[in-house]
Amino acid sequence: SDLAMVCEDAFKLERVVASALSWLDTYVCYGARGFTTPDVDQVLELAVKEARSAKGLWGLVIDPYNYLSRGANTRGNETQHISSMLTKLKRFALEQNCHVFIVAHPTKATQWAEESAAARKPTLYDISGSAHWFNKCDNGIIVAREFYEANGVEIASQFTEVEVQKVRNKNAGKLGSQRFKFDRHARSYTERRDDSFLTQGLDGR
Repeated sequence: SDLAMVCEDAFKLERVVASALSWLDTYVCYGARGFTTPDVDQVLELAVKEARSAKGLWGLVIDPYNYLSRGANTRGNETQHISSMLTKLKRFALEQNCHVFIVAHPTKATQWAEESAAARKPTLYDISGSAHWFNKCDNGIIVAREFYEANGVEIASQFTEVEVQKVRNKNAGKLGSQRFKFDRHARSYTERRDDSFLTQGLDGR
């Protein structure tokens, strides 16, 4: 019956969720919760402890960057602060053999190079605060939702472009981009290799 199918699907979903939560508990450690604002030194202090623990640490994720405070003893302007922060994070990565991922948001779209919505997308130089985001990163990846113009109005599509804009070590990857479509029901992304989006719900449906 329909009710039996619904119950079976709910049971399967419950098992998937339980398995995912178990995996997260095993492999993910949350350093700062809620709206706490540690500085980079406090983050690295905790990360070093985790890296030296029995389980070790393979990756450090700071998401988002603007939740970090500058710290009471920080001097200089924002550009100098970002340069110093990135140097500390890179030193930690090399010393602990650990990947470091930083999620940082760009400036307002109106400040990006292109004027039209269809052509406008951020670069690593558009990340708020400093050009050091491009200069000091080993790999720079931009994730941007696509917008289009219709009757003079900017409309958000259901498509997202992931673009690799910088690769320092050519053995670690290459420059390029890939478009994805977001499935609201499955809460996941699928690759897109055609332009059929032009006739498919630009309002994201």
